[in-house]
Amino acid sequence: MSYRNHYQILGVSENSDLSMIKQAFRRLSMKYHPDKNDGSLKSNQIFRIILDAYQVLSDNERRKEYDVFLSKSTYLKRGRAPGRQGTAVLSGKAEFSSEEILERINIILWEVHGLVEGKPEDPDVRRVILIILTFLDKWILEPYGFPDYFMEARKLGKTDPRMLVHLLGKTSRPYGHTPYSSVADYFYDIRKRADKLIEKLTRSGLPSEIIADEPGFIDRLTEYDKMAIYYLSRVLDDRIPTEGFPMFEFSDMAYNYGY
Repeated sequence: MSYRNHYQILGVSENSDLSMIKQAFRRLSMKYHPDKNDGSLKSNQIFRIILDAYQVLSDNERRKEYDVFLSKSTYLKRGRAPGRQGTAVLSGKAEFSSEEILERINIILWEVHGLVEGKPEDPDVRRVILIILTFLDKWILEPYGFPDYFMEARKLGKTDPRMLVHLLGKTSRPYGHTPYSSVADYFYDIRKRADKLIEKLTRSGLPSEIIADEPGFIDRLTEYDKMAIYYLSRVLDDRIPTEGFPMFEFSDMAYNYGY
């Protein structure tokens, strides 16, 4: 799979003004809007990707956050995300694939991996890691067939995973021994399950099986992407103090569980 940033999706440069961004969005809408394509599943997926790019780049604050992420991302600056057979990023492909949105999971997880390996002592950085991981766990991996089997077997599926991480492997009722001894343990479990999800969807050609059954799949991925970039842009930028920055405002209040 290949990753294209929002500018590449719209086919504009990073110094484009708002009028150019709007013009590019209108041009792509004429081609990919579902109403122009009999409401097909693929056109819905592609238009959602285009709309997401436009919503970020047409919002001044979100665009600033996104620009910081692009400039500070270790893996995007390298041009390749390690560990997944040299997956190319920033490919500039001419045609859309609805699968490419899945690569956002991979890119975000490699950024989180860098934070985890850095053994962060900063509680705000730790909080960012856990917010990103628990969203992916609860709202993407679990609903689409890749739950935490330890929690499932012990009927703890509704438990906030951060509670178990906080216990750091200690014995504590009603949980018993927890599956994670550290945030790193939780990350590597998420990484393994996320890879299985990506592999399953890409092996089938198009992720239509799951997306057709659950129309909100693309919406959850784009929400995850926005939320992760909001936090990572602050953590990766040394100019922004991590202490006490505002929580991300989710579009669906259900995502705010326990935050």
